[in-house]
Amino acid sequence: PMPLTVQPGVISFGCARGDVDCNGQVQPRDALFIYQYERSIRSGVQSLPLQNGAIYLPVCDVNDDALCGAEDARWIMQCEVGQTNDFCP
Repeated sequence: PMPLTVQPGVISFGCARGDVDCNGQVQPRDALFIYQYERSIRSGVQSLPLQNGAIYLPVCDVNDDALCGAEDARWIMQCEVGQTNDFCP
């Protein structure tokens, strides 16, 4: 399923920044998937719907360095354990 947002007069779809598996939540598994992508264990794609096992690259770069890698995964995990950074809500 593809995430869908409905607002008065607007229908939009896509995934939130950091939600590389597009399941509607940014979770530790997103960080794991980013690490796997960086090690070429998992593929990445630029379009939806996702291919089996791929991550959605347009939402991967959570630290705004124009890359998808371990640093993005670290930022996601920091939020999970209560360490703040610019990505944490």
